[in-house]
Amino acid sequence: MEIQFRKCTIEDLSRLCIFSRDIFCESFKDSCSPEDMKAFLNRTYHPDRMRSELLNPDSSFYIL
Repeated sequence: MEIQFRKCTIEDLSRLCIFSRDIFCESFKDSCSPEDMKAFLNRTYHPDRMRSELLNPDSSFYIL
């Protein structure tokens, strides 16, 4: 099975938001309170913010 990475596009926004939130939450769930985690996730991985990052020519996101 060949694994291929590709650059994310705006069509990947929903999947990127979900994946980013899941990975961050799993990695840092023991480092802060549930309330702090929820606030951070909602602010950092909000679709509007992630859309801005995807459209920023200085940012790159890749997906399998």
